[in-house]
Amino acid sequence: MKVLLVGASGWLGRSTGPLLLRKGVVDAQDLHCLNRSADPGPTYNEWPAVRRFSNFTEAIADCDVVILSIRPDDFRSGEFRCEDRLVISFMAGVGLDELVLCCGSQRIARAMPNAAVEIGSSYTPWIASSTTPAADEDRVRLLLSALGTEDQLFDESHIDTLTAISGSGHAYPALLAKALADVAVSHGLPEHVASRAALGVVRDAAQLLGGEHNQPDEVVQQFLDYNGTTAAALRAASQAGFEGAIQDAVDAGASNARESSERTRKD
Repeated sequence: MKVLLVGASGWLGRSTGPLLLRKGVVDAQDLHCLNRSADPGPTYNEWPAVRRFSNFTEAIADCDVVILSIRPDDFRSGEFRCEDRLVISFMAGVGLDELVLCCGSQRIARAMPNAAVEIGSSYTPWIASSTTPAADEDRVRLLLSALGTEDQLFDESHIDTLTAISGSGHAYPALLAKALADVAVSHGLPEHVASRAALGVVRDAAQLLGGEHNQPDEVVQQFLDYNGTTAAALRAASQAGFEGAIQDAVDAGASNARESSERTRKD
């Protein structure tokens, strides 16, 4: 399987290519990396056999799969004809219909990795067009599983929703960490202590989540049932609209993704 990675030096591409190589999903000589400078960057240094390109027409030759890991604006201002290839798009707000029209292929999948691809732990939901063969869907699973975990969806609107949830990567944890640190500072703690305490909650303690007895709803209920200081804090957060704020955030992100796709269809 020969794969063309468009945007190989971008924030997703610079981790995607090395993961495909490290997991043995693609051989180095079969990975074509495309970016403006024909240099995908230092994350590819241990694989000198990787093919490097700055011209799309040259890069796509002999490739079976094209991964589009670029900004939607760059996609819409460029020319990315991928006839008779499997196309996997990492772009938010670029729908299946637009991809079919602009790429000239009926074999299309939309996927939404997140920033955890940098550590090989991305959660990546994806959806394939109705004209994508089962064999191509298996290829999508194989490629995306190299980035972490993946789930196939069957309703395109769900991709927009998950763009605003899992696609946000570490943005929500960062926002929570900042809020916790700001509160600690307002209580008189030194900034470096406040920062370490907040990260201890969001980054370190969060590793306890998951597993048979550590599902999020169970953990919250355990603290509420204990009825201690953390229960008082959780109830105060809920009464102040914590869940409602998260709902508004996801709705806004999903709406932005849908509107981007709808504007393009109207154009």
